[in-house]
Amino acid sequence: MDDRTVSRIEHEFERGCAGKEPHETESAAYAVLGFRIRQGVTRSGDGNAPYECDFCQKWHIGHGAVQAARRRGKAAVAQLNTRHA
Repeated sequence: MDDRTVSRIEHEFERGCAGKEPHETESAAYAVLGFRIRQGVTRSGDGNAPYECDFCQKWHIGHGAVQAARRRGKAAVAQLNTRHA
């Protein structure tokens, strides 16, 4: 894996996993998202949705662009996880 690929995947990790609250299930993530919307912390319709993280295998809440980036690099993510283990 070249340095550019590693850099891209590390960037995706930073955007898609690092610092995000992990949830054990999709339904738990949806429950937290609903709570945040009711509390006014997150706006309904702003693109946030639960997604299963390829890095930690938990569920996070994020935007669609993050989810798309995460799906593009599944094989590379596996390689990066192995490299950093």
